[in-house]
Amino acid sequence: MEPPALYLCISKLFIYSGVVRETGHIIKCFDEVMDDFLVSDELRKVLLDPDSANYGIFDETQRVEFLFRVFKHLALGGPVNQYEDTITPYLDVTKAIYKELSTVVKDQNTKKLQITSIVFEVTAMTDDSRVFPENPKHTQTFCYLIIDNARKQVKLWYHIWM
Repeated sequence: MEPPALYLCISKLFIYSGVVRETGHIIKCFDEVMDDFLVSDELRKVLLDPDSANYGIFDETQRVEFLFRVFKHLALGGPVNQYEDTITPYLDVTKAIYKELSTVVKDQNTKKLQITSIVFEVTAMTDDSRVFPENPKHTQTFCYLIIDNARKQVKLWYHIWM
């Protein structure tokens, strides 16, 4: 599997002027609360609100990719998060965490980058509800298990929304 292009996927925010300005500053909007988040800019609207005018810049295939999920988790933050005014810190930290959690190698024959790690979203269910990670389900409550067969490593990224 080829790795998603971080700056190609996320840079749609730069190209689409309704979310991020050419300077990298995230465009602000009137405050509203969505899914326990204070949404005060267009970036969080793109990530949370399917009714947002800009929501469609990422299709559902891109939204389920691990790279997008890392970006989304970081950009949404937590209940006492101090948000950034520019997109660059989110991109830099997303890149660093993605590189730390996944393994990408260059194919010697094709010279293309290939993802060799496998990412699983871990949940445990009873007949009627989710029990791990915690119930009820929140977008910032997650557990990812990343397996790297080549290095014989398993990595875990786990967070509970409080």
